[in-house]
Amino acid sequence: MAGSLMAEGCGQLLQFYLLYLGLQTYTSDARFQPIPGLRQVVRCRGQVTPIAATLIYRMEVTEIGLSPNPYAKCNVDIILKDDQNNKTIVRFQDLGLQLSEKHPPKAPSIEHRQEKSMTGFAMNRLIQNHQTLNQKSALLSKEQIREFCTGSVSKCFGSEFEIYDRGIIKASRMPNTHLNLMHRVMDVRGKRHEITKHSTIVTEYDTPIDPWYYRQNASLTLPYSILMEIALQPCGFLSAYLGTTLLYRDRDLYFRNLDGKGHLLKTVDIRGKTVTNTARLLSSSTIEGVIIQSFDFQVSSDGEIFYQGEATFGHFSSEALVNQVGLDRGQMIFPGYETEKTTGIQIDLRSRENRNKFYGINKHQPNYHLANHQLDLLNQVKIVAGGGHYHQGYIYATKTVKPTDWYFKCHFFQDPVMPGSLGVEAILQAMQVYALQFDFGKHFKSPRFQSLINHQTVWKYRGQIPHIQTEMSLEVHLSKIEITPTNVILMGDASVWRENLRIYDVKDVAMCLVES
Repeated sequence: MAGSLMAEGCGQLLQFYLLYLGLQTYTSDARFQPIPGLRQVVRCRGQVTPIAATLIYRMEVTEIGLSPNPYAKCNVDIILKDDQNNKTIVRFQDLGLQLSEKHPPKAPSIEHRQEKSMTGFAMNRLIQNHQTLNQKSALLSKEQIREFCTGSVSKCFGSEFEIYDRGIIKASRMPNTHLNLMHRVMDVRGKRHEITKHSTIVTEYDTPIDPWYYRQNASLTLPYSILMEIALQPCGFLSAYLGTTLLYRDRDLYFRNLDGKGHLLKTVDIRGKTVTNTARLLSSSTIEGVIIQSFDFQVSSDGEIFYQGEATFGHFSSEALVNQVGLDRGQMIFPGYETEKTTGIQIDLRSRENRNKFYGINKHQPNYHLANHQLDLLNQVKIVAGGGHYHQGYIYATKTVKPTDWYFKCHFFQDPVMPGSLGVEAILQAMQVYALQFDFGKHFKSPRFQSLINHQTVWKYRGQIPHIQTEMSLEVHLSKIEITPTNVILMGDASVWRENLRIYDVKDVAMCLVES
């Protein structure tokens, strides 16, 4: 067999891989061409005769890029397999191919080409390839973090944590699968057992090209609940990394967010990008077996910070969680709708009529509706125009929480509770119902909901919704409704109840409507 034909086989294999990645979606009418100036080295140490059995091509891709044209480089070994042994007979180094336009137009920017193919499965493959290369320099890999989420804690942190692998003592874990929003630890400044101020962790999250929370949202924007999870998860990981729970090796400890504040500086489309978070320990104290820790965080993409804030967490025993008294020290504080007996508009979001009204997609206004599936967090809503503490509007909403709800499997392993961030998301959904009911976006050609930028939201949690069937209710006292030609802003103060216990308080929760 001619060696040139074996070389042709190497080129065909690389072409196949480039098509599999989807690099052709960056072009209009291109063809495969060699990369100018790239020299190949070929070594042949055997021949293929008519009696040979099988040729195996083993390719290692060494470089992928988009400029000036989509391209890749690789090394290929050709292995001759017969009845006796496997022998590498050809080694082809620095093979390269690019996709060149047959009739080159004015070259679009890399950003434009990326935007064009952002929805493709193939682009996701390309990003996964880059992310795999990035993991080589990580302090802790995606696989180690996955172990901490649902597997062996010691495989993530070392043999000292084997006490949590025996099934006797439970460890505080990170959210997993759909809610795992941290993939790598790039750096830790701090030492195990030295739980000191300004210990710092730097993490990365590789956003998929088509994540479920973009796809299920009303428009292709980042839900505020997911933003909160991206910001807060590295705080819990840093606490575990430093060995906080090892202070009490003989007891189960459960990790809970107590309060926080987040300042959204700008909206960012993070799809297909790596998000970096820097979290820093501000304080740590122990009171009667309860560990309280405070952190600050800065979330960035493409080197620019877009969300920052502070948060406080606690490690609690099971006894402490059972005896929680909520925000009001055990007092029964009921929603205003129940105490004032105010009349208003009642909306059953489960009825066919309201499914069409609030969730249906209008082709002329395709983003002007509520989120679906996993982000659909309410059953019924009652609204009072001009009601509430501030006489701007009042919203009361409920949801029957079931043990089969999706988030219990993700948050947390061996300690399932509803994420507080989804309680905040339910509040925002109730505000969206209010805006849709009164058609606040009617003066836009194609309105969409998004988080309010340059704004700070403050939350406080003193309880959780456990893995049982129970009733969650919430209320929002709107403090501001501002309608301008360019946006509509809704802002308010909100609370969330589990049965009759008020467990969440959220100040200055806000959303806006803008032109798509």
